[in-house]
Amino acid sequence: MKDYRSYMDHVSVDQALHDKIMNRLTQRPPRRRIVLGHYAPICACAVLVFMSLWAFFYLFPSTPVDSPVTQPDDTTSTANAPSHGLEAARESARFSNQGEGSLEANGVADLGKKITPGFIPAKLTLSQAQGDPDFGAYVPQHMPGFNFESAWRIVNQQRDGLRLNYVKGMRYLTLTISRKTTDDEARIVDLSKPETYDLALYPIPRAESLPNELREIVNNPVFKAEDLSLKAVKTRAYTVNDAGDDNTGYRMNFSVLYGDVVVELNVKGGQPEDVFNMLQAIPFR
Repeated sequence: MKDYRSYMDHVSVDQALHDKIMNRLTQRPPRRRIVLGHYAPICACAVLVFMSLWAFFYLFPSTPVDSPVTQPDDTTSTANAPSHGLEAARESARFSNQGEGSLEANGVADLGKKITPGFIPAKLTLSQAQGDPDFGAYVPQHMPGFNFESAWRIVNQQRDGLRLNYVKGMRYLTLTISRKTTDDEARIVDLSKPETYDLALYPIPRAESLPNELREIVNNPVFKAEDLSLKAVKTRAYTVNDAGDDNTGYRMNFSVLYGDVVVELNVKGGQPEDVFNMLQAIPFR
């Protein structure tokens, strides 16, 4: 076999082809340009998004938000708790943990320390409600025809009171015990004026039979404890024939004033005699 180099030394090619081959060997390989202009918009968008996220978290740092509270007094609560909702929660926990339902271990509630714009409910047992230093004396020892369900001690800027719920099937009795207000004063009735409290004078539908100027007082009259009688309680008792409802017993709604404390009743399915006896058992003050 011939030596390859000596063989190639004797090979001859056309001069034009030779020049073309040598020209390619002496030139540097072309470099591919990276066209940054094509990627500039993408880079700018990425930078803008990053800066926006940084600014958002810097200006609006996350803060814990308290869960909404369901209020047991049928009022609408705000979705978010106020800035000092934590303090309200601590107060509520302190109410719940104190023996016999006291707001203060030493006795009478110090409202100056406890009233906040937030809602402060504390759920109590029946014995705790009966032992409350402010309103326990107005809690019935027993309520014929009903079973105790729950009690709530409520303190806020609008209310300082105790609420109790009794139930039996579809029937219920609700007691709301609180300090007398100017609104309560305006609804105190004179027994010599039955038009201010006797429901027999206003047939259903009362929206048509009840005069506007008497609507507020007739809907929830306030009897003085010393004036209360079984006859007065019966003037507040009525029945409603609603299909599918428990129509046994009577419906009643009125309040009784004991000194500076008002006991409000809302009853469905009760007996006037039982309600009167329960109210009579409350000591006059």
